[in-house]
Amino acid sequence: MERSLALLLHYSDKLFKNNVNEELAKLKLNSADLAVIMDLYFLKKIGSEDSRTETIMADRLLIDRKKFKIIISNLIQKEWVVKIPSQIDRRSEELFLSSKAESLIEYLAQMYVYTEDRAFKNFTNEERQEFINYLIRLVKNLQKD
Repeated sequence: MERSLALLLHYSDKLFKNNVNEELAKLKLNSADLAVIMDLYFLKKIGSEDSRTETIMADRLLIDRKKFKIIISNLIQKEWVVKIPSQIDRRSEELFLSSKAESLIEYLAQMYVYTEDRAFKNFTNEERQEFINYLIRLVKNLQKD
């Protein structure tokens, strides 16, 4: 087990999410909610014109579309996300962070960084960056062309 890449990735993912979810539970959020919130935050931060529709975001985050709809409904109900009619296509709506989410985004980012720092506790900065680069390559290799 300790040499199986798939199991190690699965186990580390579970541990990471459990650590993050402990903090998120205080805000009545979970790691799936955080993924959506952070994606919307980074789109805004970099001034991206990437689509913010549910379908495109679900695909970008590799979340099943039906599950994504449920996540968005919950985030809207909790007032973390708002839907605004698209300026490009009036038939669709785009997702944006609410003022509530905007006010807590720094806390969420710090909480995530703290957990990441715990995970990389015994790594040098160089090892940390190498590991991240290896994971990026793995993801690219496994993505469908």
